[in-house]
Amino acid sequence: MPTLSDILNAPKAIVWPPVTKSKSPPTQVDADFELDCSVSGMKKGRLILYARINTLLPESFSLGLRLEGKGVRTSLLVRLNGWHGPHPNPDKSVIPRNTPHIHIPTKQELAGDYAGKVALKAAVELQPMMNAALPNPPAITDVWPFFAEYLKIQSDGRVDDLLAHLSGATPQQLPGMI
Repeated sequence: MPTLSDILNAPKAIVWPPVTKSKSPPTQVDADFELDCSVSGMKKGRLILYARINTLLPESFSLGLRLEGKGVRTSLLVRLNGWHGPHPNPDKSVIPRNTPHIHIPTKQELAGDYAGKVALKAAVELQPMMNAALPNPPAITDVWPFFAEYLKIQSDGRVDDLLAHLSGATPQQLPGMI
């Protein structure tokens, strides 16, 4: 059985088209992208890349990778958050207000079964991980290239375009975006 580290470090390709939806409140839009990830021994679940954006505050966004499907408990494996209020993390760190950050598995979780429970206890400010300055405020399109590289997701540019459109979309516009 592969480890979580094996899964996160394996090349992934986006399967088109994604599923877009609006949530309650209707100012939040989501896109789910199934990922093709062929890792020897990965028999359970499927990987989903998700993007969530508040259309009124596009700097309030989230990108994540989750495992879901028959025979596995849905589990969030990595989550990147844009701007929002300060909050304590399970590792007792506090991310300052309006600081993009990424929640990642611990070393112990990375060494475990990919379908095991992931608590995302570690939270790290994004800018030092990227070794680059971010605009103030950052947009989801500013951090997407880092996230794709970090998770080895091959992208052909359509994700960039879709994320840019979602940032300013209304729920009524979603069906025509794909």
